[in-house]
Amino acid sequence: MRTQFVAGGDIEITYEEETAGTFIDSDGDHHNGLPGIVVHDAPWAWVAVEVEGGYQVFESITDFEIWANQI
Repeated sequence: MRTQFVAGGDIEITYEEETAGTFIDSDGDHHNGLPGIVVHDAPWAWVAVEVEGGYQVFESITDFEIWANQI
């Protein structure tokens, strides 16, 4: 299980349709694609969740579900 916090930065933060993965914004809405900064800082990530100050990223849906069930 690989997770990482990715802080907001100068790289465009919007999600990109052509990027594989799932982005969950602060409202809980799911989007196809990952934010540009996540792709840059954690290219292995499959799920990115917007949290205060940046993104929590996960290697798999299972890892995200384990984390989500703990909060």
